[in-house]
Amino acid sequence: MKRRVFLAIYAVALVAISCNNQIIEFECDTALDAEVERIVDGARHFNPHSVDAMREACRILYPTSRNGVDLADEIIVATHKYVRFLPANKAQMDALLDTEWELFNYPMDYEFPDSVNLSTYHDPEIPEDQITWQYTVIPINEPITDTITYQLLEECYIPDDEEEVQTSVGVVNIAQIENLSYEIASGNSESASTMALINPVQTYTGDILVDSIPVKGVKVRMKRGLVVKTAYTSELGKYSIRGRLGSSPTTEVLFDNMKGFKLGYEYQLILPSTISLGVFRNINMETNVTYKGWVLGHMNNAAYDYYNWCTSKGITTPPSNMRLWAITGGMGGAACPMLHHYVPLYWHVGIPELIDYVLFPRTRHINLIPWVRILLAIFGPDVVLTKVNVETAENIHNYVYHELTHSAHFKAVRNNYAASALWWSDVIDYEVLQAIMSEDNDPYGNGTASNCGPAGVAEMWAHAVDQITQYEIYGGAGCIVGLQMEYEGEEYWFKPSSIWDLYVGGVPIQTLFQCLRDPSVRSVELYKSKLLQIASPEYHALINSKF
Repeated sequence: MKRRVFLAIYAVALVAISCNNQIIEFECDTALDAEVERIVDGARHFNPHSVDAMREACRILYPTSRNGVDLADEIIVATHKYVRFLPANKAQMDALLDTEWELFNYPMDYEFPDSVNLSTYHDPEIPEDQITWQYTVIPINEPITDTITYQLLEECYIPDDEEEVQTSVGVVNIAQIENLSYEIASGNSESASTMALINPVQTYTGDILVDSIPVKGVKVRMKRGLVVKTAYTSELGKYSIRGRLGSSPTTEVLFDNMKGFKLGYEYQLILPSTISLGVFRNINMETNVTYKGWVLGHMNNAAYDYYNWCTSKGITTPPSNMRLWAITGGMGGAACPMLHHYVPLYWHVGIPELIDYVLFPRTRHINLIPWVRILLAIFGPDVVLTKVNVETAENIHNYVYHELTHSAHFKAVRNNYAASALWWSDVIDYEVLQAIMSEDNDPYGNGTASNCGPAGVAEMWAHAVDQITQYEIYGGAGCIVGLQMEYEGEEYWFKPSSIWDLYVGGVPIQTLFQCLRDPSVRSVELYKSKLLQIASPEYHALINSKF
């Protein structure tokens, strides 16, 4: 962990977040007209893609029947189902996210006033400490889990972008039918000129930037009614989406990166976070304009660059489906508890101290009760950054490099040892207990308490690598002066400068990393022994001189 351990996460682990809930599955015919209009004044129902709406438009343009069967009934057949889910806990939300369906936390078939912040919308009928309804559109034949509460809201007809249908009366232009259905839904059905219009397939492009720097590999999604199209930005921050989305689709940045990580912000219950662009297609996120986007944009780029750096060095990248979370208040620093990857933390030491700490906070500690109350409702993150509002962009990058270095270490041990989660639990246990019991909340202690060995190895590596990556990726910007790895005037007891000196001295980073794969390496001394076993003899004198 970096500088401060995020102690509230420790308390979260005392609560069993998965429970044996009785799940109810039910359906409803149409859905949310009165409900949403009651919830948000001015919200308007708008679903041109319902089967009924598309058939009505088809009958206007092609009023033909054959053998007593409407042409509309013949060709407009449900292709998708519009549903909403109500996950009861972490496991159910994880299961939904794993489907890779495009989930929205607000009704997709309503138009909301500009005053409504859809990125943080929460159904008022759902308690704030519970996950809200998740809306999506899925293919008609896609199976739906029977373990999560859901409603089938409507069956829809959503055609392919280029779709035309050959019938006995000739070619039927589905795009024209679709466009008329939109016109009817918007109240323009009496205009003969609009009936003849065909909404063309277009290419929509834009730029996503932070401090005028490209935001790399982040998902952008565009929406028109229930039609959603997505793309990832390039390394230049550019995206291109092709489809029939009209002249002004709504656009949002979804911090779900192509490298396999998601980013969340503040007390949001569900990752990834979003930034709404409305009808605009470009954004440059800056601290004085889009602060949330500024934080997440720099976190995104740091993580993206770190994955690339690992690949370029031939070392293990962080695990798949990483979840990084930013909180702009509370304690400063960062942590890597790997909760989303099921690390069984904090169950075997420190429980009495923790209970005393949370219920009867000492004057030298922060009162964690509000934090705990909020966090109990959240599925666990892998990495947490806190108090980034007082940090520079370089600091954000440095924190991300450090914590992702921990996560790659976790993955390396896991690949060779089934109980790696317990190995990582020892690291976190040591640091949290040190922070709780020390006067200055120092998570590193002096290296004498139980489990100090694994913590020393983990921190030695992460403190060195966050400086190596900062130095190599950004030419030294933000690095500790002189790269001496000092803390309050003295080097840490686990001496991360040793790793830096070995790397500068020519020891391949793959060799330095290889030692971490062995779960028996539970102290700095054992790391040295392992390194002497696998490193080329030409480096032995240097290794012995640095430990």
